[in-house]
Formats: sequence, structure tokens, C-alpha cells
Amino acid sequence: MSSRIEARGSDCFLKPSIQGDFLEHRAALLARRHISDTHAGRDTSFDVFQLTMAHADLVYWRGLQTQSRHVPKGHQSTIKAIVDLVSVDKFSPLF
Repeated sequence: MSSRIEARGSDCFLKPSIQGDFLEHRAALLARRHISDTHAGRDTSFDVFQLTMAHADLVYWRGLQTQSRHVPKGHQSTIKAIVDLVSVDKFSPLF
């Protein structure tokens, strides 16, 4: 959590390392907020929803990355475009 994501420019979000770092960081921030809110006695129902979705996005992205490595050479650029589309959609609040 102490490390920063080194993204310089919007094209950086097409790099798998940046995508993974961002999704992991997002889930960690939401987990920390949930823990803090729980200890403070605040309602965490929306925190739980956001954290669940962030975790699902991360697991889904990791699965896509794993499966994209097993795609025949002729289809890799298409699959990468789909993975990027799914990933960048999660970053839309940043833009």
C-alpha cells in the first residue's frame, strides 16, 4: 500500500503491470476503508459492496491475463484489446 502506481499518461493504463497494480491498490484501499469504518461503528454495507466488486474485478482480470497467454498467436492482439477494454473500464472514474 505504500508504493505509488507509476502511470505517466493515459497510454500507461494499457500495460498489464499498471492495470494489475491499479486493481490491487483499489481493492486494498477499499479494504482499509472497510476496516476503519467497522472499527468506528459506521455502516459498512456499501463498503462491502464496493470491496466485493473490486475483488471480483481483480480476480476476473487475473483470469483474463492468464488465459490470454494461451491464445493462438493470430488472436493475441484481439484478446489483448478485450482485456484492455475490460480493465480500462475500471479506471473510468480517473478520467
